Amino acid sequence: MSVKSLTSYRNFRAYFFHDFDMSSYLGYPLAQTNALQTSANHWQPVWQHQFSEELQTSIETDRLHAIVAAFYLKEHIRVENHIGYDVLEDTDPYRVQFDGQLGIETWAVFANATYDLTDQLSLKLGGRYSWEKRHLENNSGIGTAATGFVLDALQWDTSKSWDNFSPSAGFEYRPDDGVMVYFNWSRGFKSGTAEIGSRRSATATTPFVNPEKVEAFEGGIKYDAGTLQTNLAVFYQTLKNGQFQRSFPIPNPPYFASTLDNAAASRAYGAEVEFRWQATRALMLDLSGAYLNSKFTDFTSIDPLDPTLFGPNGSSVAPSDLSGNYTRMSPKWTFNFNPTYRIPFDSGASVTLGTNVAYKSKQYHTEFNDDRLAQDAYTMVDANVRYRHSDGHASLNLWVKNVTDKLVWAGSYAVATSRTIGGTLMPPRTYGATFGYEF
Repeated sequence: MSVKSLTSYRNFRAYFFHDFDMSSYLGYPLAQTNALQTSANHWQPVWQHQFSEELQTSIETDRLHAIVAAFYLKEHIRVENHIGYDVLEDTDPYRVQFDGQLGIETWAVFANATYDLTDQLSLKLGGRYSWEKRHLENNSGIGTAATGFVLDALQWDTSKSWDNFSPSAGFEYRPDDGVMVYFNWSRGFKSGTAEIGSRRSATATTPFVNPEKVEAFEGGIKYDAGTLQTNLAVFYQTLKNGQFQRSFPIPNPPYFASTLDNAAASRAYGAEVEFRWQATRALMLDLSGAYLNSKFTDFTSIDPLDPTLFGPNGSSVAPSDLSGNYTRMSPKWTFNFNPTYRIPFDSGASVTLGTNVAYKSKQYHTEFNDDRLAQDAYTMVDANVRYRHSDGHASLNLWVKNVTDKLVWAGSYAVATSRTIGGTLMPPRTYGATFGYEF
């Protein structure tokens, strides 16, 4: 039996500033604008601190292998969102404010055990009980050029808690030393939450969304013949109460709004295969591939880029049925090929040549499967040359990532209120050297 304690504390601060409507303006670096300029600037500072403690007890006997643990976390997040002309000095006050803070407290107890019935057959059981609490406070408002900024008459200051028990079960079967067949069933839980800075209406009863719940099944086989190892896994899972941002029409300008909602259900199935072969003493081949079919089974929402929303007829826009659409960031095919070739020297030193070729098929960044918010299929190539000194401690690695300088969208999103599309890119061609020393 062994006992382990994991204690952590994190303090985080970040300050974001950007031109919200992405128009031309002279201000830089903090875009203090004057009356002759019409940009809408966005100022978003974030402060967060978090404490957590986990206590684990591991138990090992001839047949029983188990872990029993308890976990506690306390976190506080504060965010400001100001949108307007001058969002820092207030010489021309900002028109939109979505400020707020979220307090999080959670604890859990969990256990996982594997029991060897025989040398070939093992049973696995596990479970986790979780308790989660969220407390939301906000300070939101909106205004016009005529009225200036006006705080909302109603503001959120409320809490909600949830609890959940998530079990798991499975088995492992080893007909011989090089083969293992396994199957696992499990249920999972993602806590309920709320949007920081969300606005409150007279008809709203709660800012919270309920937890997401997933049920998953996985089975597979692992094979190890020394110089050759292969793994095959197949899986199926369902998700309920998916937490998504949903647009909805309102009768007054800007004629639509959005809210975080338990909006979706989805299912996914697929297979993964891994292959590693020590072809010669020098050449190692790693190959992996995956097939994924992940689609929504229940989801209705209004596209925030629908131009009809931006006008008085927006309140008549009907939600679209997104059932059958692919979920976000879900490429159907993924492949990875990583060959390495090691060249030894008489001195005991060596040089290893390596490359990695990664392929992903098309993936959508939005549940509306809009080609404007998607990344087409792409192949990314990395390469490196690693020298290892004869003493076995020092090494020097020269590497290049994204050798072909491929432009790839890591993600994209629609900012409906400013009628723009933004996104982030994967790093361009990047090269460098890494020196290592192993003690």
